[in-house]
Amino acid sequence: MMIALPQERQASFRQRFGDGHFYLACHAALPIALTPDLLYCLWANFQRDMQGNVLDIPWIAVSDILLHLCDEIGHELYEIEPEMRHQLLQSLQNEPRLGQKRLHELCDFLLAYVSNDLEYGDIDARELAETQRWQAIAYQDPDAAAREIAVRLQNLSFTNHPEWLRMAVLVDALKAPLADHQPLLLYTRAMADYMRGRLSAAASKIQQAVNAANEVQVTDVTLPIPEALQATLPPPESPPPVSKRAALLNYLKQHPWQIGGTAIASFALLFGIFYLLRPTPTPPPTDLSSTSPTPSPTLSPTPAPSAETPSPSPSALATPTATPTPPTPQPTATAPQPTPNPTTTLPSGTGTGAPSAQSPNPGQTPAPTPAPTTTTTPTPPRATPSPTPTTAAPSPRTPESDRRALESVQRSQQELAAELATTRGRTDALEARVAEVEANPSSGARQEVNAIGTELTSVKQQIPSMERSLESLLQSIQTLQNTPSTVYTSNDVNTLQRLNEEFAAELATLRGRIDAVEARHSQLVKTYSTSNSTQTPQSASNLSIATVSSVNGNVQVRRASTVGTRGDIFRPVQVGDLLFSNDSIQMPAGASLSVQCRGTNGTLFPVAIQATTPRTLSGSAFCATPSTLRTLPRRIPGGGTR
Repeated sequence: MMIALPQERQASFRQRFGDGHFYLACHAALPIALTPDLLYCLWANFQRDMQGNVLDIPWIAVSDILLHLCDEIGHELYEIEPEMRHQLLQSLQNEPRLGQKRLHELCDFLLAYVSNDLEYGDIDARELAETQRWQAIAYQDPDAAAREIAVRLQNLSFTNHPEWLRMAVLVDALKAPLADHQPLLLYTRAMADYMRGRLSAAASKIQQAVNAANEVQVTDVTLPIPEALQATLPPPESPPPVSKRAALLNYLKQHPWQIGGTAIASFALLFGIFYLLRPTPTPPPTDLSSTSPTPSPTLSPTPAPSAETPSPSPSALATPTATPTPPTPQPTATAPQPTPNPTTTLPSGTGTGAPSAQSPNPGQTPAPTPAPTTTTTPTPPRATPSPTPTTAAPSPRTPESDRRALESVQRSQQELAAELATTRGRTDALEARVAEVEANPSSGARQEVNAIGTELTSVKQQIPSMERSLESLLQSIQTLQNTPSTVYTSNDVNTLQRLNEEFAAELATLRGRIDAVEARHSQLVKTYSTSNSTQTPQSASNLSIATVSSVNGNVQVRRASTVGTRGDIFRPVQVGDLLFSNDSIQMPAGASLSVQCRGTNGTLFPVAIQATTPRTLSGSAFCATPSTLRTLPRRIPGGGTR
């Protein structure tokens, strides 16, 4: 059976799942490694194309891509094959609805997503975030990414072999966006060979990476070369002598802006000097006699009371109308008192608006009676009476509060969908492990049953939390339905309601599947608690795992866990791969395969098979009980193992 090429797998995936799944897969091809949370955030943030049209990506596409287009390389960590990622990114750039602008938007999103892990994550999270950051920068600005990587390599010690190998794998994963920086690619491959002890291969690659001066130059960074590789390089070519005139012309060509800036600065300096040294003109004398003085503004003085004018009594100071009293040195307007209304207050025994009956001293001219118009002159208020306190009305709803309420519901739905996708994947793994124990009982099955029980308990504890989240979402959506707003429309609320119904159906399905797994697990517990299995002699049926030590020919393997699913394909067998008891292995005529098998007592022994005719073998020819994903070595994003 032929291996499906990335183009063929891409076309098959699009034909089987539809354009919505394919568009999300194109967006998911930018990160080197994926998590359920990152993939769901991509689904939530890129629901429309560059023209604003809906891409119609269902939320179930998150689980489908993780289960059928990715390989699991760690706990909740997935990877799309590098060639497949490259093809998907090419399709994203060539797609009329997305294009190069969408790729730059994805880069900005990925940089924002990993910024928190770069500062506060643990060492593994920081390494992964730094890898994702370089991937985004490489597609945005390849020169900046190449320079950052070169600076990191420049500071690495030659004794830190694991870090050199990790950086070599990382740079090789970025070979598509860094295609214009071949010296960097060749240098990292040469250093990987050097760290593995392959001196001749490293020397041939380093000779292709150096320039005429035997230096590896990446932008403005010079990378270090080990002495063992430096000794294999030919002597550097001496540059031809350059005359002073040629050197000056070359400098002028390389630094035109500096020379122009210097000339402008010199001209500005000379202009400033001439401006400061210019003669100051003497102003002509001013004829003071012809200038009429401008009177300064003065306040009109208040006329002092005459000796014949009586001063107001103390009781009349609070009113605009004053009763004449014996003269005092103070004017009448020096101490007015504020009045709540223009009504005149008179002393006891006088009528309203009438002058006092008291007469002036004998021998003096009587003062004229005040005009009645003075009683209507308003007095400037000095104190305003405090208003009656009123109860503040409740603040009305604003578009900003409506927007926050809508975003809160959307964010809660995103978190619930990510939790559902994770629980669904864990349930799939539990079903596969239970089926494996039921089909292949062995001496180590009891430990596997106990491990399944622990995982099953952890999965069951997630169901009540998701039910509470679903109920809270239902109440929030009903609140949005009952309070119309200009921020969201009825279609937006209906979309939220539809997603909530899909989440409820998926949660009910998961609850039923978990109950079924729990029933099957209970039966396994009863079986292995009552049976007394005895140790059997070491044989192929008691082997737990087999590691490929050598392969000759086009040998291919198909995992039993993918039979009947969307990932049902054969893949080539490579040195270091793990074979399980129920895998299917295809061997053409003349092919050979050697593996190292581990027995129940931990002993390693080799097994070799030579195919004289085309054959299809079961993995039980090498081992019987498959190992769980937790025993697999962790792969570095981009390839390799750690």
